[in-house]
Amino acid sequence: MTRIRPCRLLLSRVLIAGVCLAPCGFAGLIFEGVAQASGGGFGGNITLLSIQATGTERGCISWNGTTQVIGSAACISGYPPQGGGVSAPPGGDEKTGANQTQTRTIAQTGALNANQIRFVFNANEGGGASSAITLADALVAFYAPTGTLLWHSGLSAGGPFTPRTFLDPTGTGTSGQVYRLDFADVQTVQNLVFNRPDYQNVRVGIQFAATQANSGADNFFVTNNAALGFPEVPEPSTWISLASGLLAFFAFWRRRRGAPADG
Repeated sequence: MTRIRPCRLLLSRVLIAGVCLAPCGFAGLIFEGVAQASGGGFGGNITLLSIQATGTERGCISWNGTTQVIGSAACISGYPPQGGGVSAPPGGDEKTGANQTQTRTIAQTGALNANQIRFVFNANEGGGASSAITLADALVAFYAPTGTLLWHSGLSAGGPFTPRTFLDPTGTGTSGQVYRLDFADVQTVQNLVFNRPDYQNVRVGIQFAATQANSGADNFFVTNNAALGFPEVPEPSTWISLASGLLAFFAFWRRRRGAPADG
């Protein structure tokens, strides 16, 4: 029976982990974890979109170069929020009070590169056993200051958005579900958005749909990983380079062990 030495097994696992950090059947937006906010919640200064309805709710926000576009006219053609069985027409449930629905500039997010930007789904469903809500679809988009659409996550190499059901037992809106870009898209967004001389003025928009909604307004925020206390996740190439270096060192160490002593 062949035995695998622990060191070799560990290095193999590191290499496999590096490869599997690349999109392995994931969607354009990847669920990363839960963030908690204290006091009054996450605050209105980074809110992208608030929607409110009973049952199914939908909303879209975009930028035309002059002003915000809200509702069905803001939804990207061919990519309506239809995940989880949600049907068209998209949009229509947006809240338009102060700071509730508007695009945000990259400068406002605090992100310095595409690997740092984060999107937070903040359900506020009143608490209790009936407060479960399903984020059926979400699509983020980046607009040049002139209103030109630069990229959206419907084009992701990682495939369509994966619906996810969340619980909001307190109903306070202080628990946020954090999403990041798929690794396959980080370099694309870096090239198309963050490498622009005016990248800080590029605007972020979103369209999303939710089901099982029962009361409060549900929101999407945009921010950066450090503001949420999340680490910047190394890209797969970083893990692969680390694993390759460890494997090379292990091979060198094995050769040295097997070499005859001098003299």
